[in-house]
Amino acid sequence: MDQEELMNELDALVDAMEQSLTILTGTLAEATGPALTLQRLLQGQKSMAQLHGPSGWRDRLLGSSLKLAAIMAMANLNRAVAQGEPDDLAQRVLIDQVLQGRLDKHF
Repeated sequence: MDQEELMNELDALVDAMEQSLTILTGTLAEATGPALTLQRLLQGQKSMAQLHGPSGWRDRLLGSSLKLAAIMAMANLNRAVAQGEPDDLAQRVLIDQVLQGRLDKHF
């Protein structure tokens, strides 16, 4: 195999891992609550970055999971507000940052 074929195989493997992690994230979010899942994913991402430095592969793997958890958290928050519960502006800002891809390194 040449370099290009190896990179294509690696890309396909990372894509499959990303899809699997996203499915697991959805399952966890349903079981434990999407806001908690989102917070834990962000904490894990921050810890890994601090321990091992930046990684495009890791960011790619976590990106879809973070967005799914953010969408689920937003739906739960909107439902709660519609039922008369107070709005959580801090959570809305965090969700917006995840969905817009604007998380800074100090969230």
